[in-house]
Amino acid sequence: MKVKKLFLVLLILASFTMLFAENDQEEWVRTIKHGITFGTNYIFTEDAKPGHGFGHHIDYRLSQKSYLSFGIGYTELYKEIIPDADSPALYRHLDLQSNIWYWSLNYQYFFKKDTDFLNPYLNVGLAPFAFNQDNGLKQVFNDGLIRAGIGAEFFINDIFSITAEANFNATSGEDFDLESGYDMFADLSIGFSYRMEFPEPVCPCPEPTPQIPEELIQKISELESQINSMAIVAEPEPEPLDSSLYMIQPQDYLLDLCDKFYGDSTRWKDVYRWNGILSKTNPNLIYPFEEIWFKELKPGTIDPLDYDYYEYTVQPFETLWSIAKKEYDNPLAWIIIVRDNRYVLGDEVHLFRPGLKLKLRTKVFNHE
Repeated sequence: MKVKKLFLVLLILASFTMLFAENDQEEWVRTIKHGITFGTNYIFTEDAKPGHGFGHHIDYRLSQKSYLSFGIGYTELYKEIIPDADSPALYRHLDLQSNIWYWSLNYQYFFKKDTDFLNPYLNVGLAPFAFNQDNGLKQVFNDGLIRAGIGAEFFINDIFSITAEANFNATSGEDFDLESGYDMFADLSIGFSYRMEFPEPVCPCPEPTPQIPEELIQKISELESQINSMAIVAEPEPEPLDSSLYMIQPQDYLLDLCDKFYGDSTRWKDVYRWNGILSKTNPNLIYPFEEIWFKELKPGTIDPLDYDYYEYTVQPFETLWSIAKKEYDNPLAWIIIVRDNRYVLGDEVHLFRPGLKLKLRTKVFNHE
C-alpha cells in the first residue's frame, strides 16, 4: 500500500506541475524526435527479480517545453520461484512472470530549453497492452496501465541526444495479478534519440505606412501643378551606331585607323575582339587586302564596301600574281582572288590553269 500511495502522489504532483507550469511565450521550432530505449524493470513483490525490455517512440513538440510521445515496446517481468520442501528441485530459479507488448501515449514537460546540455523532465502517460503469463503458455490477456516518472535528456549535438528515464507503472490489476500486490512495477531505461526540426516559413511583416503631414501634401500638389504647366522638351534620341567591313590598304596601321574612325587609338583591342584576333599586346597584326569589321561607328564614317563581280578567263602563262597586278594594280591582291574563288580553286591552288573561269571585283577598297 505504501508503494501505491507513493505512486499516486508522484502522478498527482507531475500532472499538477505540467498543467500549471508557466506558459513559455518564447519562439520555438516544430520538432519531431525518433528514439529507441532499452531498460530494466522490477515488480513490487518480495520474490521479484529484475526484468528487461526495449521500445521505440516518436515525440511531437507541443510547445517550447512540452512534447507528446507515442511509443510501442516490449517488456518482461520476472519473479523468483522458491521450490517447496517436497519439490525435487534443489535450487532457486527465475520464472517468467509476464510477457508484455504495449502501446503508450505520454506527456513530457521539460524544465529547461533544448540549448542546455542537460534537460530534466517529468513524464505521465497511459498504455494499453497485451500479455501472457507462466512462460507464455496458453492464454493471452489485455489490460492497461498508467505511469508517472522523471527523466533527463543529454544533448550530444543539435541532432542527437541520450535519454535516461525512471517510471512507476500501475495496471488495473484485474487480469494482470497472479497474487495480491502484483499490479505495480518500476522501470529504468536509457535511450538514444534523433531530432528533426521543421522551421515555420518567415513572413515579413509590412512596414507601417508613414503619416504625411497635410502641409507637405499641399506643397507636393502645388509642385505637380507647376510641373504639368511646364513645356516638356523631349531629349533627342541617341544616334544609331553603324558597322562596316573595311579592306586593309597598304600603309594602313590599326592605331591610325582607330584614331581616324573613333578619335581614340586604344580602340584597337575592341577591333581585335570583334574580329576574333587573340593578341592582347600587338596592335599590328593586320595585313593588306585583309577584310576586318569596325563596329560602333557613327553613320557615314566608312564608305560601304559595295562592288559587283565580273567574269575573267585565265590566259596561258598567267598566274594569280600577274592577274592581281593587271586587274587590281597590286600583285599582293592575289589573296582576294583566292578568297572570292575558293569554291572554284578550293585548296588545290596548283590546279590553276588556262581557260579557268574566275570572278573578279569591280571595286577593292572602300573609298574607290
